[in-house]
Amino acid sequence: MEPMNGSSAIDITRPLSRETPPWPGDAPFRRTEVAKGEWTVSRLRMSAHSGTHMDAPLHRIPGGVPIDMIPLSRMVLPALVCDSVPEHCRGVAVLLSRSITGSEASALVEKGAELVGTSEMSIDRGDCDDAHLALLGAGIPVVENLLLEGVEHGRYTLVCLPLRIVGGDGSPVRAILFRN
Repeated sequence: MEPMNGSSAIDITRPLSRETPPWPGDAPFRRTEVAKGEWTVSRLRMSAHSGTHMDAPLHRIPGGVPIDMIPLSRMVLPALVCDSVPEHCRGVAVLLSRSITGSEASALVEKGAELVGTSEMSIDRGDCDDAHLALLGAGIPVVENLLLEGVEHGRYTLVCLPLRIVGGDGSPVRAILFRN
């Protein structure tokens, strides 16, 4: 993972292209140029859960908070990159290289995680949605499909900004880590 522009920033966003695998049943990402000449204008077709994306509580919890109402404090915060549920995670984002069980998600809620992310396409291990229910039910945003390969475990600052889609259940994000 190369820092951007020689800085300490690490882009952990998976690129969106025709090769980006969609969630089964979702529309694949497509970018079409609709105007040429002096201007290039693109039309995008995709799911709100394409590539690296944030799930809002509304994604799984009826009446849950939509993506445009998630506080900015949940999008710029200290982060731990690790393989397992840390002992202390109050006030931080926990970024894992794997999916988790519902009991691991509940432990993260109890330990005070503010955001939970994974390099997998889903936070849920297996065919259940227990991790989604535990995290989103507690108002904790979930970021999926992060590009964590090659990122050293440790402490960072995470900047993870979704599009401000009014009433949205999720959104693609640009996720960047800064070394502390």
